[in-house]
Amino acid sequence: MGRFIIPAAIILAGLTLYALFEALLTPAREVRSLPKAAWVAVIVLVPLVGPL
Repeated sequence: MGRFIIPAAIILAGLTLYALFEALLTPAREVRSLPKAAWVAVIVLVPLVGPL
């Protein structure tokens, strides 16, 4: 079980950071559906599905 948790946590943290930087660095005119602040909130508050 421990062999799975640590790599999964590392992958989840990496995906979250990637999605967060991508959301913050995307120009506002290219963001669809929700404002940038809402996307950042989704990524941070829903860590399992936020990056996806």
